[in-house]
Amino acid sequence: MNGNSNAGMTGMYRLQVFALGALLLVGCSSKKESLIPELEPAERPRFEKTQSVERNWSISLGAGFDSAHVGLTPRLVGDAIFAASSEGRVVAVEAATGDRRWTVNLREPISGGVGEGIGMVFVGTFDGDLYALDTGSGETRWKVPLSSVISAPPMAADGRVIVRTADGRLTGLNVDNGEQVWNITREVPPLSLLGDAEPLIEGGVALVGFPNGKLLAVELEQGRALWEIPVAYPRGRNELERLVDVDATPSLVGGVLYTASFQGAIIALSIEQQTAIWNSSIATRHAFAYDAELLYVVDRDSQVVALDLTTGETVWSNDKLLYRELSAPALLGGYLIVTDFDGLVYLLDRRSGEFIGEYNVGGEGLVSQPLIRLDQAYLLNTNGELRSISISRR
Repeated sequence: MNGNSNAGMTGMYRLQVFALGALLLVGCSSKKESLIPELEPAERPRFEKTQSVERNWSISLGAGFDSAHVGLTPRLVGDAIFAASSEGRVVAVEAATGDRRWTVNLREPISGGVGEGIGMVFVGTFDGDLYALDTGSGETRWKVPLSSVISAPPMAADGRVIVRTADGRLTGLNVDNGEQVWNITREVPPLSLLGDAEPLIEGGVALVGFPNGKLLAVELEQGRALWEIPVAYPRGRNELERLVDVDATPSLVGGVLYTASFQGAIIALSIEQQTAIWNSSIATRHAFAYDAELLYVVDRDSQVVALDLTTGETVWSNDKLLYRELSAPALLGGYLIVTDFDGLVYLLDRRSGEFIGEYNVGGEGLVSQPLIRLDQAYLLNTNGELRSISISRR
């Protein structure tokens, strides 16, 4: 397929599902059709606020984000944040102050990013173009066409850039010039979720989840598949019930890999033995947060759950925000934060799950998981505003 043709976005762009209280199916047309009765979101919870949140700075990236662009994740690299807007603008800002270092306009709608590695940041477009930009200046180092829509943030390490495309390909490129070195293809189910999780790169190996419910370990240099295991098996009477996308970015903690599928389970996997240590029936498409003891999860119904890292047992759960389309969780200053479809940031006690504060970040929630650096959280909302917040000192 010609990566510069619209066929990359239409013919190869698979059906996508995202949550808006109910699951909606999005095909190649603009028509939307509800597949299940709409689920009634929980009322906004009322509670005594014992902590407050303050804004440090905010900047606008330009246009806002619709459902096709949810997943354009800002990237924190050292003391800088790199973020992309849906219409093609990429910016670098000082993490401490929000001052702009540079802005470039690629003038192409961006579908995958922001990724980073080896002194560059990477973004991909709906036409299948991959851009490598210099982190210091924003200058384009190289641009190459790929086979389809770039559906996840590209990541680089050990001389390779790893890229996901919507046609089921995982491609390894030479980081110096974008030349393709290898590619692996996995079958894409007729129905799958919007976007893909970014690869997790560790020790010369990329760990990648696929829409078929499997997790693949790939050696970076030559693209050799080291192992592949099922996270979940498709079950059900129709394609919607059989969704098992592994869309949660994996987390690696002390040699244990934590990953999940949308309608399957969370599993804790021993990397050394490639065997499951435990599994939980909780289904999610979100990335996790974790500390030394607990794994924090927002499930597909927007229930917030804390699991014991060692056993997978539920330590606490909070169901007061059901169907409010929560963001992935993050830990800020010892507290857990999540954001709902009204743009409300909730602070939870990470040991009990009780609400202790809230803050309005604006828009209709977040585009991606909050980023954390020191005592600041960085939130990109659907209005295209990147904002830094911190917990007020009393």
